[in-house]
Amino acid sequence: MIPLFFATSRLKYSKWLSVHVEEMKALPTTAPKVHEEFLKGNFVVRRTTRRFSSVSPDMALEQTLNKDVKNHGGIIGISNKDNARNKWFFTAHIKAAVDAELNAMIEKDEHKAGDWHHTDNKADQERSVEWRDRILSSFKSRKVNPFTWTGKEDRITNLVTGSTASPEQTNQILQANDVAKSKHIDFVRERLEERRISFSAKLKMMNVQFKPLAKPKKKATSTKQPLKCNATNEVALLSRCTLSSADGDQPIDVISREDLSVFPPSIAEADGTLKKGEKSKLKAAILKATGIQPLTIQPASHDTETGALVVDAMSVIHKLAPDPGTTFGNYALLFLRVLLKKMRENNCIRLDVAFDRYMVNSIKGTERLRRSAGNTMNSLEIVSDQMAVPKNWSDYLTVEQNKINLFTFIQSQWREKCPTILNQHESVITNIHGEGTMITRVGVTPFPNLQNNHDEADTMLVLHINNLRSTHNNIIVLSDDTDVLILLLHFLHLWVQPQLRIWMLTMKEYISINDIAAALGPNCTKLVGLHSITGCDTTSFISGITKIKGYKRLIDSKHQLLRDIGEKSANLNEKSYAPVIYDLYGYSKFKGTVTQLRYKMIAEEGKMAHQLPPAKVSLDNHIKRAHLQVSIELPSRIMNHSLSHDDNEYLLSMTVKTT
Repeated sequence: MIPLFFATSRLKYSKWLSVHVEEMKALPTTAPKVHEEFLKGNFVVRRTTRRFSSVSPDMALEQTLNKDVKNHGGIIGISNKDNARNKWFFTAHIKAAVDAELNAMIEKDEHKAGDWHHTDNKADQERSVEWRDRILSSFKSRKVNPFTWTGKEDRITNLVTGSTASPEQTNQILQANDVAKSKHIDFVRERLEERRISFSAKLKMMNVQFKPLAKPKKKATSTKQPLKCNATNEVALLSRCTLSSADGDQPIDVISREDLSVFPPSIAEADGTLKKGEKSKLKAAILKATGIQPLTIQPASHDTETGALVVDAMSVIHKLAPDPGTTFGNYALLFLRVLLKKMRENNCIRLDVAFDRYMVNSIKGTERLRRSAGNTMNSLEIVSDQMAVPKNWSDYLTVEQNKINLFTFIQSQWREKCPTILNQHESVITNIHGEGTMITRVGVTPFPNLQNNHDEADTMLVLHINNLRSTHNNIIVLSDDTDVLILLLHFLHLWVQPQLRIWMLTMKEYISINDIAAALGPNCTKLVGLHSITGCDTTSFISGITKIKGYKRLIDSKHQLLRDIGEKSANLNEKSYAPVIYDLYGYSKFKGTVTQLRYKMIAEEGKMAHQLPPAKVSLDNHIKRAHLQVSIELPSRIMNHSLSHDDNEYLLSMTVKTT
C-alpha cells in the first residue's frame, strides 16, 4: 500500500508509514516480548466475548476514553479557562467510574457478554445479499470482471463510475506501482538506514493522476458574489478624466475613445467573458407584438393533414431526464417512444431527428465551455445497453464526449428497435455526425439528401424542413429554442410557399410560424441580425439593453445592416452600424460618431461606464462577431449543406477576453 501513497503524492502517509513499517520489522530486536505477543494475535482489543468483535487499540480508545470526552458533559465546549479544564481532567476517571456503576445498577451495559455478533440477524444478512447482487450486476453491466483481470488489457475502467482511462493514462497508472516501489525502497535506504539524506528534506513525489477514474464530485456552491463595478467610483473616475482633459492639451473628447477598463463593461463581464442575458425574452416580445397566442391543444389543421415531425434532439434530451436506475438501453427506447407518440398524436408519418455536432473550431465552443465550467464529470463510455445512466444527468450532458457517445448509442439502438415498432408508412430520419439515415419497417438505408457539416442542430432543422416542404405541407418542429424560432420565421418568409404550414411545438404549446410571419411581413428578414447584435449564444448581450427593448427599437427601423449582416457584401464600418447603436440606446436623432455620443452621455448626463455604448474598437469586434454568427445562418450556406468556419479574421474577434 505504501507505494500508492508515493504515487499519489500523500506526503505524510508516505513518510510516516515507512517509519512505522521499519519499526515493526525491528520489533524482534527492539521489543522481542511485544513481537512474540503480536505473533500470537495479541495486537487487538476485545471488550466482549462475542465473535468477530476485536478492534484495534486506537479504535478501542475512541470507543471508551475519547468517547467519554466528546459526549455530552465531556470536555468539548466546557470552558476556555485552563483551571476549569484541569479540574475536569483530574476528576474524569472518578466520573467514568460513577457512570459505570450507575449503568450497572440500571442494567444498561452496552457490552454485555454474548456469543452473537450484532450483524447476526436476518436484516443484515439480506442486506449483504443485496450488496453482493449489486456488485455482480455492476460487473456484468460494464463487462469487466476484476477477478480475471491480467494487467494486459488496453484500458482501465472504474467499476463504480464506469469512467474509462485513455491508453496513455492506463499505461501511466500500470507503471506507477513499479516506479513507486522503487521510490519507497530508496526512501528507506537513504533516509532511515544510511541517513545520507535528512528525513525532513523535501520529498519529490510522482503525482500520478487518477482523475479519469475518480468518482465525480458534487458541485461546490459558492457564497461569493460576482465581481461588480462600483458605480460611484466610475462616475468619480470619469469626472476627474473630464477635468484633467479640459485643463490639458488634448481634445476634451479623448477620454471617451477608450473603455477606461481592461474589458468593455457594457458587453463583457469583469473577467473578460461575453456578457450573457435571457434570449428567450425575444420570443415573448415577438408574440406580444404580433398578438399571436400559442395553442395549448392540437391545432385543428392536424386532423386532416399528413405531416412530419422535426425534432431538436438535444432540446428533448435535456428535459427527458431518466429515472434512477434506468439503463442506457431503456433510455434510448424511452426517447424513441416519446417521439413516436408525439408524431402519431399529430398525424405525422415521418419523424426527423437532428443531433448537435461538436467540432474542434466551433463558433459555440466558448459558450459550451462556460456551461460546463465547474463540472468534474468525466467522459463515460457506454459499453453495454444494460449499463446504468449517471445519477446527475445535467452534469453528464455538459461533457461533449458524453453527448457524442450517447448520440451514437441512441442511433445504434434505434436501428435495431425501430423496424419492429414502426407502422407500415412511417419512417424515422436521423441526422448524426453530419450523416443522414432512414429507418423504416423494411430496414436501414443512408439518406444522402441530408449530408452536411453543420455544427448546430438549429440549422440542421432548416435543412430537414427544406427537404420536407416539397412533399409535406404540414411540418411540426419540436423545440423551445429562440434561435430556432428566428430561423423558422426568416426562411418561411423567403420560401413564399402559401400551402406550407409550420408549427413550433414546445412539448406543451403550438406556435404558428405562419401567423407570426404574416404579421411581421418583411421584418422577418431583420430578426437574425437583430438577434445576433443584441446578444445570443455566441455574441455579447449589451448592458441595459434587454431583448424586449432591442426588439421594440429596431424591428420597424430601416437600417440596412440588419438585412445585410452576414453577407460578404455587408458594410461593417462605423457609418453603417452607428445608427443601429444609437437606436438601441434611445438616441435615434443623434448625429455624430460613437465616441461623441459616449462623451455626451458622460459629460451631460453623468452616465456610468457600463451604461455607455462600447468604444469604437470594442464595437467593431462586437459587430464582427454578430456578422460571423449570421453568416453561418445564411440561406445559401445552409441549403448547400456546408457551413464555413474559415473566417479567421472574425474568429479572432469571437471573444472579448485576451490571452
